Amino acid sequence: MSEYLHVEKPFLDQLATLGWNVVDQGVGIIPFDPASSLRTSFREWLLPDVFRSAMRAINTTEGGKQWLTDRQLDELHRTALKAAVAVAVILTLAVWVGDALLSFFGIGIPAFRIGGGLLVLIIAIAMFDARISPARHTDAEQAEAEAKNDIAVVPL
Repeated sequence: MSEYLHVEKPFLDQLATLGWNVVDQGVGIIPFDPASSLRTSFREWLLPDVFRSAMRAINTTEGGKQWLTDRQLDELHRTALKAAVAVAVILTLAVWVGDALLSFFGIGIPAFRIGGGLLVLIIAIAMFDARISPARHTDAEQAEAEAKNDIAVVPL
């Protein structure tokens, strides 16, 4: 089974039909020109200009007017980068110390899977039911939440 033919290529085709600029390197091709993938070199993994243009294209009014300011785009870029780095760090730690942590608490993988499945089931049922959350907060908590500058990383 070819991942390129069954997953990547259909997804790229779908993006192309939606009007996205698709960079298809093809299957089994070792890219030699970084410019074809919108980079100056293959060491460049962060593409801020591509991110900005994509965010501008996504966030438009019905009339096609862009409504994000440069300051908002900078903030969005910083938030996305912080969130991506946090996810990378958390996943790396989970790979390195996950088994030891579960063993320390005496939790096996099957029990972890069952617990995770039950948690997802409970969340799904709550979403399906569409009730107003019983969680309440004070005016001071609301003001503190609105004053926070960074939403990139939040505890679960």
